[in-house]
Amino acid sequence: MTDPVRTRLRTLHVGDRSFAWTAEIAHLPAPGRERCVRVRVWADKNGCRLDAGLLSTAGAGPWGSATDVSHPTPADIRLIVEHASRIGWPADRRGGVFTLTEENSAELRLEQFVVTDPR
Repeated sequence: MTDPVRTRLRTLHVGDRSFAWTAEIAHLPAPGRERCVRVRVWADKNGCRLDAGLLSTAGAGPWGSATDVSHPTPADIRLIVEHASRIGWPADRRGGVFTLTEENSAELRLEQFVVTDPR
């Protein structure tokens, strides 16, 4: 019997804070099937969750965009956390969700991704 697929929970340290994060990979149902990654970050298990939808800017693989292997690195997540903190993410607030959008993240620069609005 096999185990169900589990989401890997990672830890990131920014300054004196620890954050837990996950990244779920999907593809947009579009002709190019671009890779998108849903990132979730928490300062603690009951804190305000940070959500970000990332769209890969990597070119198509040899078999099309669906074979794109881009994945956010801890450095990308650090930039996302720092940006969200600057624009008002209340990481210590109990409950709720703070979502990064194309509008509030236009100046955020990641190596292989751009922030996209949730779908």
